[in-house]
Order: sequence, then C-alpha cells, then structure tokens
Amino acid sequence: MISATRPASFTAPIHLRAGASRRLALGILLAHGGAAAIAMTVALPGWFKLALGGALLMSFWWSRYWHILHRGDAITEAVLYTDGSWLVTTAERGTIPAVLASDSFAQPWLTALLFTFEDGRRRTLLLLPDNTEADAFRRLRVRLKFWSLRPS
Repeated sequence: MISATRPASFTAPIHLRAGASRRLALGILLAHGGAAAIAMTVALPGWFKLALGGALLMSFWWSRYWHILHRGDAITEAVLYTDGSWLVTTAERGTIPAVLASDSFAQPWLTALLFTFEDGRRRTLLLLPDNTEADAFRRLRVRLKFWSLRPS
C-alpha cells in the first residue's frame, strides 16, 4: 500500500551510475580551451602566461581524470533510498554512506550532486542526460524537486 504522503515513484530506490559523457568532455575542453585562449591574448608577462597555461593544463587533466574517467576517489555510483539516505560508491573507497549537501544543483541538462562523507570530505557526482540512465535521471530530478535537495 502506498502512503498518502509519498507518491508511488518515491517508494523505490533510485540507482545512478555515472558513465562517460561526451557533453561533459566537450564542455570541459571548451572551458579550458577558452580560458587558455583568453589568457594568451591578455597583456601579461611571458612567465605569468606560462604559469597560467600550466595551471590550466593541470586543471584540464584533473577534470578529465576525475569527472570523465571516474578515477581516484571519484563517485562512480549512487543510490538514493526512500528514506532520503544515500550510499555512494567511489573508485577507491568502495560503498559508503553519504549526505547530500543543500548546495547541490539539479536541472534537466546538468545535475551536480555534492556529497559529504563521515570524515568531512566532499565529492561531486556530475550527471548529464548522456551519462546515466534516462529513467533514473528523470526520477532523481522529480524526487529532488518535490523533496528539495536536502535529505528527508
């Protein structure tokens, strides 16, 4: 029997798996490429441009490593249970409980879920329409809209 306070779609856990995203890869490439192009056209000393270029290259490498390839301690999977609790799976630490931060962002084109772990560390799971199952992505956005981004 379904509770009068919970719609039927909220009675089953939502399993989210982050796969590769061409949109995210293109967005990261364009953001870093655009920043590099702007940095090279600004009147700055050569050594500063070189340092800025190195910083942009490191940022691109880290973004690719973390958000596109899901390496390191990146979140690869998350499960939202009906009581509002989360279990996330990271590449290095396995499956652990997490709390969804209130500053998470949910839109049809991009959802950024910011999680806090028991040890205080924070990790972000970026979900786009092309890197997760469409039904789970839709159910997540509906759930976050009706129950807000804060856990219940």
